[in-house]
Amino acid sequence: MISESINILLIDDDELDRKAVLRQLKKSNLDEMITVAKTGDDGLEKIRHGNFDVVLLDYRLSNMTGINILDTLAREKILTMPVIMISGMDDESLMLKCLEHGAQDFLVKSEVNKKILMRAIRYAQERKNLQQQLISLAKYDSLTGLANRELFLNSLTKSINKAKRNSSQLAVLFIDIDHFKIINDSLGHSTGDELLKSIASRLQNSMRAEDMVARLGGDEFAILLDDIDNIDSIAKIAAKIIASLKPYHLCNNHELNVSPSIGISTFPECGIDTESLIQAADTAMYEVKRNGRNSFQFFSDSMQLLVSRKLNIENALRYAIIQNEFTIHYQPQIDAKTQRIVATEALIRWNNKNLGNVTPDEFIPIAEDSGHIKKLGAWVFVQACNTSIQWTEQQFNAQPLTISINVSIVQLKSDGFIDELKELLSQVSLPPKHIVLEITESIMTDDPDAMVTLLSNIQALGISIAIDDFGTGYSSLSYLRRLPIDILKIDQSFVADIGINKNGEAIVKTIITLAHNLGLEVIAEGVENQTQTDFLVNYECDTLQGYYFSRPIAADEITELLKSKATSPIYNINKRSITNDN
Repeated sequence: MISESINILLIDDDELDRKAVLRQLKKSNLDEMITVAKTGDDGLEKIRHGNFDVVLLDYRLSNMTGINILDTLAREKILTMPVIMISGMDDESLMLKCLEHGAQDFLVKSEVNKKILMRAIRYAQERKNLQQQLISLAKYDSLTGLANRELFLNSLTKSINKAKRNSSQLAVLFIDIDHFKIINDSLGHSTGDELLKSIASRLQNSMRAEDMVARLGGDEFAILLDDIDNIDSIAKIAAKIIASLKPYHLCNNHELNVSPSIGISTFPECGIDTESLIQAADTAMYEVKRNGRNSFQFFSDSMQLLVSRKLNIENALRYAIIQNEFTIHYQPQIDAKTQRIVATEALIRWNNKNLGNVTPDEFIPIAEDSGHIKKLGAWVFVQACNTSIQWTEQQFNAQPLTISINVSIVQLKSDGFIDELKELLSQVSLPPKHIVLEITESIMTDDPDAMVTLLSNIQALGISIAIDDFGTGYSSLSYLRRLPIDILKIDQSFVADIGINKNGEAIVKTIITLAHNLGLEVIAEGVENQTQTDFLVNYECDTLQGYYFSRPIAADEITELLKSKATSPIYNINKRSITNDN
């Protein structure tokens, strides 16, 4: 059955042929739904500015053919409605040619009657409905009903082209929901999905009708603002979004509060293509994350420099290991009772001829994102272990110094990590009991059962495990008790409170007591003065690490410290050099 609201465009420059088609349509009460174009050019203009469900197109027009019109519609990407070609020629090769160029049906004028015409229109309408369903599945997010990534990017490209033509502005808002993973993990994916639908609804209701709201994936959303007058109007929209998400969301009987981090980029200030604008908005969003979340920020010139540097770092990483650009510095870890070196933490350093000194805070996250962290981690492991053996062979220590090596969550979660670790152990002669892998406390919030299994497998190799920056994450004591770990490292922010803040001192005491009750060793990092040292020794902290004893230094400088260990405690040896450095 043909829809009562169908809009039909008839393009035919012959008056007799037009009347013949209109008579057939009148018999089906469709003549009032017809728009007539008497030339091909008129037909093209009506299609460009109208909204038709079906086009009836005469093949032979006075100054063009129906195929010319089909090709123009395809080139302008507006061939979105079914086209039924009508011709006076019963020519199979012509029919096939018209179908190849985009026509959905081909009718011969001498055979057109009410039944044939209605059937062709009905089939064309059914095909259009099916096509629209497929487009909806391909371009809209099935959970929220918002535009998906593909549709958003296509729309952004069109908006950029329009803005270039009209010398207008547009903005991209990149939105990430703060701490969504915790809600998803603790309350389940069903509740998480309900929350995403609620967020999507509020975002949609906060926008103008002409703005596009999209879900890019997970808890990431994006908004495209066309024809923006000034930066103030964008800021007002961002503030409106934050306010709209603030009231609690009722999801599966849970009252959930969420906040967004919003990064904003504008055309043409932040970029003139899709990739640049998305990247700029994403960078600005992460800056919001670093500054406390629940806010918005515009991409700035300084952020642009950050993006360029990030790309340069990623490119340079590809060749840095091959070109021997990396070195390892070692920071001594001091036995609190004897004040002698018992271990060192291996800390990677990078000096590139074009980039200069690149800090680990810069290149490690990029190495993780780009996939270079696996190769980089393996290099650090082998180099650090071999250096410890060299110190022992030079008879500076009766036993090898323990080496602490940082491992990222990306490495730990990679497939085959245990097998790779076994392979690395086979390449070094340092006994596993002198190797410590340091992991951050935040890793304990990710899939606890799998993490317990993974850490147990690491310990089974004879390697010890340390939790770094303890006290700054979300770990619970019950979970800590389950973890197969050997060492807790007190975060330096707590050590800095010693002698200044009684609450901070209380936390340090509690961590030391807790660790010892669990049979764990305690290392305090960030020790910078005698007061902190005396406090930690008094409360039986096992090991000390910090600038008061030594900055991270090259391997040959560690050698000099090991040579002098027989006559003086390490902190007395090195105190003068630290003072001079400051």
